[in-house]
Amino acid sequence: MHFLGILFYVGIAVGIYTVETTRAFVLQSLELSPEITVLIMLAFAYPLILFIAVMLYHLTDNKRFSLDYYKGQVNLCSSLCVSFGLIGTFVGLALMIEGIASGMGVEGDFSTKMSSLLGAISEAMDAMSLAFLTSILGVSASVAILFCTNFFSSYFLTHGPEKEGQVDGSGTELIADKDSNESIVVIKDALRDSLEMIANKEKVWSDLFLLMQKSSGSTVVDQLNKIMYRNNQLIELMSEQIKQLRQEQATGVEGLQTSLKKNADQLSDDFSQVATTMDNVSSAVSNMNEAVNESQTMTAAVIEKTTNQMSEVINRNLRELSKVAEILGDIRLAVAVPIEEALKDALRQNVFTLMFQPVYESGGEVIGAETFIRWEDPVRGPVLTRDLLDAAKEANLMNDIDRWVMVNAIRQLSRWYFDGKWQDNWQLSINCSSERLLFPLFMAELSSELEKAKLPPKLLAFEITEQTIMDDPEASNDKIMQLHRLGVSVYLDNFGTGFTSLGNLRNMDIDRVKVSRTITDGMTQDLTGVTSIIRSIMVIADEMKLSVSAEGIETKEQMDLLKREGCSMFQGYYFGKPKSPDEFIIEYIRN
Repeated sequence: MHFLGILFYVGIAVGIYTVETTRAFVLQSLELSPEITVLIMLAFAYPLILFIAVMLYHLTDNKRFSLDYYKGQVNLCSSLCVSFGLIGTFVGLALMIEGIASGMGVEGDFSTKMSSLLGAISEAMDAMSLAFLTSILGVSASVAILFCTNFFSSYFLTHGPEKEGQVDGSGTELIADKDSNESIVVIKDALRDSLEMIANKEKVWSDLFLLMQKSSGSTVVDQLNKIMYRNNQLIELMSEQIKQLRQEQATGVEGLQTSLKKNADQLSDDFSQVATTMDNVSSAVSNMNEAVNESQTMTAAVIEKTTNQMSEVINRNLRELSKVAEILGDIRLAVAVPIEEALKDALRQNVFTLMFQPVYESGGEVIGAETFIRWEDPVRGPVLTRDLLDAAKEANLMNDIDRWVMVNAIRQLSRWYFDGKWQDNWQLSINCSSERLLFPLFMAELSSELEKAKLPPKLLAFEITEQTIMDDPEASNDKIMQLHRLGVSVYLDNFGTGFTSLGNLRNMDIDRVKVSRTITDGMTQDLTGVTSIIRSIMVIADEMKLSVSAEGIETKEQMDLLKREGCSMFQGYYFGKPKSPDEFIIEYIRN
């Protein structure tokens, strides 16, 4: 008889895999809750594995491994299957409630809430399937264990150290009715509780659908309620069959076998009905999705129309506000102190900043920088350098402005140099007006600042214009000679505009000439004429042993033309805009 039990054990597993409905049932349980499904499978297989081990290794020779011990293991596995099924039910209910709560609690417009609720319903459907499937799978596995292991007792009676209980005519002793009945009662109670929880879950769904129907007036909700009502009827039918199973238990093992077969067929039909119900629910949800999509389309059209109208109103208001802002700005400028007075206040308060623009050689390496002053007035905002210099000349502040630039540029250069961020062969150039160059204390103040900063003078260069030389050639030449004796270089800025005579230039100890921006800008208008001017400048510079750099380079074409004519140093937006000290270090020096 024990071989018949093994046959039933294996046959149940093969049957579940062979029948499409049961195989789909188990696979869906694995998909929804793989951990619980695997635990139920292990609990189902354990009694068979244990019995085969008993047969192979004759464990019944050990008096402690008796029929009572094996029955205890069987009852334990049966209870575990039911417990795992109940755990799946609780997990499914919890996920369902959590999904519904999250879907109903979302904030937003109607379309957003409906989209969220549809997503929550989809997740709740999976949770409902998890609660239902794991409960049925656990109870089914428990009943199958009790049924199959009844046939194993004959082996213990014929091979065990002592006889236990009464043996029937075939030599097979059934598992004690008392223990069997107790296990069956436990299984039935657990299944009843599970079904009651599922029924309560359907009550939650019915309340939810009623609430949705009141809110949106959707006919799809009514169809869902009907489907859930049919599902409740299915649960009541299963409850009635559980009662019938209890009545047939009293008739013994033969009646139990017949009842199990009947219930297995009925469960298969019930699962088919459940699948049909789930398909109907899915179809209803799909219809609801279509309705929501249509509502979203209409809402999007309304929003787009409203947005366009609002955009027109906003743009019109912005234009009006812009006009008001311009008027207010004009009023602020009208009542503001003159720019010359504001410049004096800025000089006293030390609110200027320095900007640095890189200088490149033809090979693409940084070889230095030029520094510029920037001023942002509280009333006027950022002030153009040209306006700042005009105001400084009008207020006789050029010397003071240039002194501020010189002092702060030397201090910044000293920090870079001693931090190892400025190389020995680089130079920082500072623009120097005629007022500053011819100021009596210019050289004394420069020497003092270089000594305080402990900075090598060769790292510094001053840029003077042709107009400065034309104003006072002798005094300018004297200051240039003093700068060279100190070790500071001198550049001739804006060269090529025609102010300086070659005679004056020959008498000046100039280190470098900078091609004027007006010449490089003219490359886009009169390329032939500009090329001739640049070629003439290069010839003069070569004859006088002067290096040449060009400023205002904004395109690669300008750089290529200058390189062909012999220019080897470049400066302009093509290479980089003026940056603050921190930005200059990060973008140009560290790279």
